[in-house]
Amino acid sequence: MMRSLMSAVTGLRAQQTAMDGIANNMANVNTAGFRSSSTQFEDLYYQTLNGGTAETNPSQVGYGAQVSGISKNMTSAGSTTTDNPWDLYIDGSGYFAVSTSNAADAVPAYYTRVGNFTFDTNGYLVDPNGNFVMGTADGGATVTPLCLIGATINGVTIDADVYRDLRDITFNSDGSISASYNSHPGTIQIGGNNLQVVLATFVNEKGLSQVGNNDFAETESSGNPTYTTALAGNNTKLRSNALEMSNVDMAKEFTDMITTQRGFQANSRIITVSDTMLDELINLKRS
Repeated sequence: MMRSLMSAVTGLRAQQTAMDGIANNMANVNTAGFRSSSTQFEDLYYQTLNGGTAETNPSQVGYGAQVSGISKNMTSAGSTTTDNPWDLYIDGSGYFAVSTSNAADAVPAYYTRVGNFTFDTNGYLVDPNGNFVMGTADGGATVTPLCLIGATINGVTIDADVYRDLRDITFNSDGSISASYNSHPGTIQIGGNNLQVVLATFVNEKGLSQVGNNDFAETESSGNPTYTTALAGNNTKLRSNALEMSNVDMAKEFTDMITTQRGFQANSRIITVSDTMLDELINLKRS
């Protein structure tokens, strides 16, 4: 079989994978916090026809291309304003950490840039998937599901009755929580320290695995998370009434779509032409 046929097939597969990535990017152009991806190619192995000498160069024929990797673009695209005071935008680096359990010793299962949160009836800060947002009262040394019940405001312990009477619950730029109780404003605390939304950072955030629902999971490539809070020796701030936008660049995606389509067409044409050449060989035999 002609080598060109096999090379063209590998090209078709690689371009199809690239088009799959482009389609996913464009489908998520309005998905809050979405991170676009791009496909990279590399050539395959070669058949050496002539190893070369001191006077001549090697003669080699390649066997096509393959996908070498799919990388994520982790650049933030800015924020969009919302009407929910509990929506949070991370102006800087880091991820919100969420857990599937509200146990005191629960550990984060996922990480997200999308702070589309609300407080449930039990005082927990939760995301749209029902996961519990993690918080801290010691700058990240201890991380636990963030819950208002059991904390204090103006020296008053927040139980179920006090929680129902809290008003104007808002987040500050450092992730601490302010509220009003009996018309007296105050900051939610635990053990005399402000209760804050915790942020997770990674050595290699591009190594995070996308698991859907706007969530990422840590991998061996990303490394283990380090926990901190906004404005704790960093320039990261939290902004309420805002969510992070998708970082999909439509102009780039349309351009990539055209070049990928042309690449697919070119490889298809190679198969057609190679088939014609094989047909000519068969006709030679018949004649």
